[in-house]
Amino acid sequence: MKLVVITGEKTCEQEVETLLEILKLGVRVHVRKPGWPDSVLEAYLRQIPERFSNQMSLHGSVQLAEKFGMGLHLKSDQQKPHDWSDMISKSFHRVEEILEYAHALHYGFLSPIYDSISKREHYAGFTKEQLELAVPSMQQKMQLYALGGITPDKLDELKMTGFLGVAIMGAIWSHNRMADRMRTMEKFISHG
Repeated sequence: MKLVVITGEKTCEQEVETLLEILKLGVRVHVRKPGWPDSVLEAYLRQIPERFSNQMSLHGSVQLAEKFGMGLHLKSDQQKPHDWSDMISKSFHRVEEILEYAHALHYGFLSPIYDSISKREHYAGFTKEQLELAVPSMQQKMQLYALGGITPDKLDELKMTGFLGVAIMGAIWSHNRMADRMRTMEKFISHG
């Protein structure tokens, strides 16, 4: 099962160091910092060696993704740039959005699958039965990754449902210490 780690909205202690260790494991990283001005986001991205750019995607900013040679992740209401040819993914919150989406993507996130770890009052949007019925037809449109409340113990269930990957955020960034974040990453990798 493929893994993607999404940064937390706010910066935490040893965040960049944690990202570097995750990137060294070969895991794809999505940088998601809503509300950050491009100048601050650019300074953040400059802390990560260029050799990892092909393992990273940036949420929202086409210009910075292009500048740093990273993939682009579209928000649910954002459209694919016409001339974009690099890695591209998108967030979806309803099955119908995926089935109606007409553009080619490398993969898409469907959320929230479970109650969110990082966003209070962000509850599961689908029943297990709905997912078992819908995921196979959605996989015909694009590679589909589960997002929202993902923990290592849920990977087997998600595989059986038909997801090809998971995007994780709260399970990693809810830990204050880098060592605990990396222990959780190891659990994801060993279960994946």
